[in-house]
Amino acid sequence: QVGGTEVYVRDLAAALVDHGIESSIIAATDGTAREYPWERVPVIRYPAHSDRSYFQNLVRRLEPDLFHLHSWTTGSGLEHLRGVAELGIPSVVTVHVPAAICIRGTALLEGRTACDGRIDERRCAYCWAEGRGLPLPAARLLSHLPKWTPPAWTARSPVRRIATLASARAMAANQAARLHEIAGLCGRIVVPSRWMHAALLANAIPAGKILLSGQAAGEAFDRG
Repeated sequence: QVGGTEVYVRDLAAALVDHGIESSIIAATDGTAREYPWERVPVIRYPAHSDRSYFQNLVRRLEPDLFHLHSWTTGSGLEHLRGVAELGIPSVVTVHVPAAICIRGTALLEGRTACDGRIDERRCAYCWAEGRGLPLPAARLLSHLPKWTPPAWTARSPVRRIATLASARAMAANQAARLHEIAGLCGRIVVPSRWMHAALLANAIPAGKILLSGQAAGEAFDRG
């Protein structure tokens, strides 16, 4: 799939060449591992569910001066940033989408109005539950339940959906913890919008850690 992040990374790699900086792209895939050049930039694709050591070996082989994370997924995210930190390589993170902050993923409170992005366990819990189809009164009631993390066995049981809904407060708390861990592991967090900048500040990420770089793209992809 190709979206805004892929266009951003392509343009960034091309622009860095003008500054004498070479780039390699490491990207997860649901297929098999492979390597190929893309517009003269080396690309390494690795299985999305490979372990941390597999990813670390790829990074170690490239010997980069800087690692730049552009993803917030299972295939490439916090676990991979941890792995790079273990190698002693400095990192930068660009947060392209609100999923790094919003467990609903839309940054729309109750799916209707713009949210300020501040992670609040109860507010995020009822907003997320409402987005999963729970009536708003029930979602608000659920957000007042004690914070609870479901045991692993519930993931394979008939009560999986109920257990997941009941863990909404814990999900929000974990989201905040992950966000702060990312801030601790990287030297800078690059954001492409003023909303994201304000949202990180609202979550107590130090202002000196954040760099606002307005979103832009070079050549459009061929629409023919």
